[in-house]
Amino acid sequence: MTTKLDIVNTALSYLGALPVNNLDVANPVIQGMSQIYDRALPDELAGHPWVFALKWDTLTENPAPPEDITYEYTYYLPEDYILAWNTYPIGNYSIITNELVYSNTGPPWKWLYVHNVNEGQFPGYFSKLMSLVLAAESAMLVTENGNTASYWDQKAGYQRVIARNRDFTSQPNPAIRDNPLWSNHYV
Repeated sequence: MTTKLDIVNTALSYLGALPVNNLDVANPVIQGMSQIYDRALPDELAGHPWVFALKWDTLTENPAPPEDITYEYTYYLPEDYILAWNTYPIGNYSIITNELVYSNTGPPWKWLYVHNVNEGQFPGYFSKLMSLVLAAESAMLVTENGNTASYWDQKAGYQRVIARNRDFTSQPNPAIRDNPLWSNHYV
C-alpha cells in the first residue's frame, strides 16, 4: 500500500537525494515537497477520469433556494469532490462555490465525479506518476538545477500518457449481448 512518504522518497531518489523516515516539517525541503504534493494531487486527479478515482454519489439538497433565479435547486457538493464527470439524470448546473451547485434538476440527483483519493488506493502507474510529478516540481528545491527539473518534467509527461492508457484499458469491456434482430441475419 503506497503512502505519501513512499511517493516523496521515490521522488527524492529520482533527484539523487537520500530517503527520509518521516514527513518532518522541521526539514524545509521535505515540508516544501509535502506542500507541492498536496497542490499537485488534485490537479493530476482532475486531469483525467481515472477509473480508481471515479465515484457515484447522490447530492444532498440544500433547503435554501438558489440566489440565481434561473435555477430551482441548490445542492451541496461532496466533501471529496474534485471534478464532475457525469450526472443522472442529465441536467444543467452551475458550481457556485467549493460547497454549492445550482441546478434545475430535482432530487434525487446523482453525480459521477472524480474524488480525492488517498494514496493507499493508487494503482502503481498513478503512484509512479505522482512521484515523477513531485520530482519535476520539487527539483529546483532539492537540486537547484533547472535542467534536472526539465528532465523530470519530461519523464512525468511520458508517464502521464502511459498511466492514462493503462487506466483506460483497465476498465472491463461491456459485455456483448446477443441481439435477436442481428442473429437472424447472420446465421
